[in-house]
Amino acid sequence: IGSIAKEFTAMGILLLKDKGLISHSDTLRKFFPELPYNNITIQQLLTHTSGIPDGFSLVSKYFDHSKIAHNDDLIYLLAKEKPAVFFNPGDALIYSGTGFNLLASIIEKVSGQLYNTYMSEHIFKPLGMTHTMVANGPRSTKSISGYADGFLYVDSLKSYINADSMHTGWTSYLAGITGEGMIVTTSGDLLKWDNVLKNHNLITELTQAAMLSRQCEKATFSVVQYAYGIRLGVIDLAI
Repeated sequence: IGSIAKEFTAMGILLLKDKGLISHSDTLRKFFPELPYNNITIQQLLTHTSGIPDGFSLVSKYFDHSKIAHNDDLIYLLAKEKPAVFFNPGDALIYSGTGFNLLASIIEKVSGQLYNTYMSEHIFKPLGMTHTMVANGPRSTKSISGYADGFLYVDSLKSYINADSMHTGWTSYLAGITGEGMIVTTSGDLLKWDNVLKNHNLITELTQAAMLSRQCEKATFSVVQYAYGIRLGVIDLAI
């Protein structure tokens, strides 16, 4: 489901917040003091306003592509290479997958569970989302009953091939990095998720309202607004 996974990572963070285990004002270095980035908060990571540099490019450049990278590898490279922030935290908005990778790692550090386990035990199973899981590439999806492979038509071969066989970064060395993506699900399970977002079944009504409220915006061709892990907007059904 691509970046819809960010909604689930945000929910994981908000569950910890409601339990009093973390605060929106907690800084990144509280959890990862080895990182060279000062004054970046959980609030800014949730809303793409942290300015954190792109960790994926570091993994692509420095990591051994014959292996599977994980969040710890991304954090290690951020600490080692120390790329500069895009802007001072809170001063602007740039969509950031890396911010949500770091949020997933914060979930692990605070909960003491792997991200995959935490999401399953605290979100997927309680909601009856039995066809949803964190899937780190094609290796893990083979264990899912009824999993549907994707196929691409190749003109030169005049036939369809399994999309996973093309092995882009997302299906090979980047496949172990979680938080911004790497969740598989079904339309039926997403309907259950939609009902949760409307009825605050997991978190308090106040926290749920904040999750779905405008937290920041950036004036582009059209104004882009973000809540927590969710982009806000109005769909014109007349189009």
